[in-house]
Amino acid sequence: MDNNWSQVYETSLIHKAEIVKSILLEKGIESVILNGQSSTHLSLNVDNDVQVYVKNINVIRVKYIITKYDLWAI
Repeated sequence: MDNNWSQVYETSLIHKAEIVKSILLEKGIESVILNGQSSTHLSLNVDNDVQVYVKNINVIRVKYIITKYDLWAI
């Protein structure tokens, strides 16, 4: 990930990150998910989080969307 991307969401559950990514896509915002969890040892890696990143130019808009849709609560 280069310096043009910023983390906007973090969770320990991949499906929550996928929901956020889906909502952002509906709003026309490209995002990527970085999964720090190992699929082979998922139950052992609960401390490793899943992050959603967006381009820096979209950070303010995305934080507004996350707040507006209360995505922290999902």
